[in-house]
Amino acid sequence: MRQLNSTILALLVTVATFTGPAAEGATPDEADPIKVGILLPLTGKMAEIGEMEKNAFDMAADRINRSGGIKGQTLTLVLEDSGGAYERGATAMKRLISEAGVVAVTGGCASTTTYHAAAVAQELETPFLINTASADKLTTQGWSYIFRLTPPASEYLLPLKAFLKQAAKVKTAAVVFEEGPFGRFGHDRFKRLRRSAGLKLVRQDRFEEGVHDFRGILTKVKERHPDLVYMIAPGPADPAFLLRGARAVHLAPRLFFGHGPGFIHPHLPRYAGDAAEGVFSSTLWIPSVPYPGAEEFAARYEERYGSLPDYHGAQAHAALWVVSDALKRADSLTPSAVRDALALTRMATVFGPVQFEDYEDKTQQNRRPVLVVEWIHKELETVWPAGSASAPYRFLRPQHKVHPSTRNP
Repeated sequence: MRQLNSTILALLVTVATFTGPAAEGATPDEADPIKVGILLPLTGKMAEIGEMEKNAFDMAADRINRSGGIKGQTLTLVLEDSGGAYERGATAMKRLISEAGVVAVTGGCASTTTYHAAAVAQELETPFLINTASADKLTTQGWSYIFRLTPPASEYLLPLKAFLKQAAKVKTAAVVFEEGPFGRFGHDRFKRLRRSAGLKLVRQDRFEEGVHDFRGILTKVKERHPDLVYMIAPGPADPAFLLRGARAVHLAPRLFFGHGPGFIHPHLPRYAGDAAEGVFSSTLWIPSVPYPGAEEFAARYEERYGSLPDYHGAQAHAALWVVSDALKRADSLTPSAVRDALALTRMATVFGPVQFEDYEDKTQQNRRPVLVVEWIHKELETVWPAGSASAPYRFLRPQHKVHPSTRNP
């Protein structure tokens, strides 16, 4: 049985009304709604993520209103599309605040777009809870009206570094990455991880979008006997082709680690077959995490929209509950009062514990772990950190070996 960590247990009482069934009672007054702005990319390259987050926001708003709304008033969402040019974030935020008159804003996906939007929210003194954008600079400006739910990008690698050193105990690595913006970004991140974890790079290969046969590349990787094969692929199909190629050439490192949404897609075992078994990845959330209401949210989302949500949906759903909680606790429904209430947030959500802190160079930043996950018997399980694990981790090679590439001459 999964164990809740002590932090979550301490917060369960706070979240009871947010994760349980909607309370029975009168419908809030529809004539006098409280407007909350939602900033999402509903067009452009991130439209699919924006649509998922919109769905999750809608689900949360429905549940909040069925539970009595905000002090008896209906919560109304005002959406603005932030897809396209980076500057569109600023324009959308101005419309939400100056024209729509929202009392608070949440959302925010692409980091640069969100940065432009956050600067406007700070200037117009309206609280903005960022739920997805991860660039460090969003919470290093000393902005008093900006909050963030998701961890900053610089902290994403810390749990993985600990996992590789303490659990996997790997010494050598090979990386295979897509030659494109996503792949180059992932490669730069892996380079930092490799150096901080003290891993020796024995091979690196890149591939162009549309490649389906990786046997040539992976045969060369096999010749170097890496402990870790780190694969970076942006699309939903590439992970399956990579893993099937590895199986075809009998490449079996201590662990495969996949960077990209396709490696945690619910259908990866269907696409990759047995080659998906034992593959690791990292993510901010999966439905089986031991956070109160997480599995229920995923099940309701799937029933309503026909597919499971990923961490983007969980972030959006949790963000609106956090804003709703602040609205209920605020002394008045003014932006400054809502800001003050947000600053005192301490609650559990489907995305994990939420408490905004100032630490190092960050202000009003929520701290939460990045999860290491593994495909075990066609189920994606959390295996690290231990306090959030739903299953023990397993490796393809149970014991570390000294390979020709690491022997002293």
